[in-house]
Amino acid sequence: MAILLEHLIPKVLSVACDWHIRLLKDWHVIVGSLQTRICLEKIEKDKVFIGVYEYYWMQELHMLSRFIVAKINNHLGKPYVTEIRFRVVNLPKKHTLPKPEVKIQGALAEPPLLTSREQQALMKIKDEQLRKALVQFLRRCQINY
Repeated sequence: MAILLEHLIPKVLSVACDWHIRLLKDWHVIVGSLQTRICLEKIEKDKVFIGVYEYYWMQELHMLSRFIVAKINNHLGKPYVTEIRFRVVNLPKKHTLPKPEVKIQGALAEPPLLTSREQQALMKIKDEQLRKALVQFLRRCQINY
């Protein structure tokens, strides 16, 4: 007989940890769209440990930690959480991060034209290979912008 985890948690945790249960159940509501970047790892007394899937989010989240604590406590109704700690964790295998949108022109579209200023600057470059590489780079920048 299968038992849902949400029914098992209240039996395992004491009544004094009622806010832990609410935090676990409402985590996706509290963090909103950040749930694709972070996960709730552990709750220890008044500290919440959050797993972060990518290194570059660590600094951003650290700067937002007071806001996150306030949002958690606001949702719970009392100041239960006083500190948040972050650590990088592996992304679950079934979970993938959203890819950034890239503007792609049609396959039959002509490559973007260079301005006269860009063409003049390129003509000053003596090395043919370097000139071609810079033209390709400029065109890629125009496509992705």
